[in-house]
Amino acid sequence: MFKVLEKSAYSIRSVQMDFLRYLYVRIDRRNRLIAITGPRGTGKTTLLLQLAKKYDSLNQVLYVSLHDLYFTTSALSDLAKRFHKQGGKLLLIDDLHALPTWAEELRRIHLSIDDLQVIVAGATILDLHKQDPDLGRRIAHYPLKELSFREYLHVRHSIKLPVVHWRDVLERDEQVAADLVGDFQPLNYLSEYQKTGAYLYFEGDVLAYHQRVLQDVRRTIQTDLLTVENVDYVNVVRYKKLLHLLAEQGPYRPNVLKLSEQTGLTRNAVVRALQLLEKMQLVHALYADSRGPTILNKPDCLWLRNTNMMFAIARNTNASSLSQTFLLQHLMDATLSVPPVGDLLIDGQYALAFEGKKQAKKSGKKAFDGWTVHPELQRGEGKKLPLWLFGLGY
Repeated sequence: MFKVLEKSAYSIRSVQMDFLRYLYVRIDRRNRLIAITGPRGTGKTTLLLQLAKKYDSLNQVLYVSLHDLYFTTSALSDLAKRFHKQGGKLLLIDDLHALPTWAEELRRIHLSIDDLQVIVAGATILDLHKQDPDLGRRIAHYPLKELSFREYLHVRHSIKLPVVHWRDVLERDEQVAADLVGDFQPLNYLSEYQKTGAYLYFEGDVLAYHQRVLQDVRRTIQTDLLTVENVDYVNVVRYKKLLHLLAEQGPYRPNVLKLSEQTGLTRNAVVRALQLLEKMQLVHALYADSRGPTILNKPDCLWLRNTNMMFAIARNTNASSLSQTFLLQHLMDATLSVPPVGDLLIDGQYALAFEGKKQAKKSGKKAFDGWTVHPELQRGEGKKLPLWLFGLGY
């Protein structure tokens, strides 16, 4: 156990506090059991280590990764008990999905050690409630998204801007933009963010960065699906082909029969695959019914998860697809669906369309009367909204 403690102390001492993800201040640390899930490259490990900094003594905090070979011969719950007996107060567990028996081990720790706080981090595909419904009810779950445009400006260019909720963009965008736009010219940074701003590992080489994005997508499909879901390897290969087909189409209304023919998956398996791709946070899936998916209904429209993935995977990108994907990845605390007219419906009442897309009036439907989102606008005017302003949502 000495080596585990030694590695933990080194990791915690080494972490920097100069940039904190948006989730750092949102986590209610009064909860005994907290779970953070998110895509690779979003800073889950760094966030765990930063949360450890509130303790003055490193003897009270232990950080472990379940990829550590230590756990091939030692039980996590046994380690937790030994750590607690030595005065431990906070146990940070990274890569939770790497342990097949994670739910059983967490339950043992939670029920047997009353005054030990446990914070775990793992893959987005982890279903905390499905694996153990009772344990799932006890866990405070916090999903971690990719870097927002606002966070990218901070970490990459040292430009600090306030969080602007999407409701404020709809209701008073002109005033908000006027307060922020001066010497700061947001459009000078938007294109760079769309190519390389969503993950923390960009180091100046665009090609190497996109290769890393592709590598993480492959690892998410291959490793996480095989580890967490009951998906055989043959279908994992088909899932990768399915994602590539979706990437080439841009915003896409899926034809399940055609996708079945192209991938070799059955029609029901295609629907299940689309739902798992969304669960892994590789795509956005929207439904005409805002209640979302059921077992067999397909999405009404699909987008890749973020614009960086579009540049890494797709051969062609266009301004409209980039704008729609940028907006979807930044909307927080909102229920999204496909409207009868327009491109996006927020909370069942706010209809948005994207500049440059013709809104056809369907038979028996009203003409579009919502907001239009413009990628080239710096400040809004009336119901014309600047796209970049949505990037300050978190």
